[in-house]
Amino acid sequence: NYSHHMRMSLDILYKEVPRAIVNVLEILEIEGLRRIKSDSLGCKLIQKQ
Repeated sequence: NYSHHMRMSLDILYKEVPRAIVNVLEILEIEGLRRIKSDSLGCKLIQKQ
């Protein structure tokens, strides 16, 4: 179970390194990026950032 393993991992990390900052992020959905053509204005604006 994903949540169980995540909880165990965070508990172990907290026990070993209690002052560590852990940033847990979800996986980025890239479906919208596939719709942007490489020669489009949207793609050029995203690449400038």
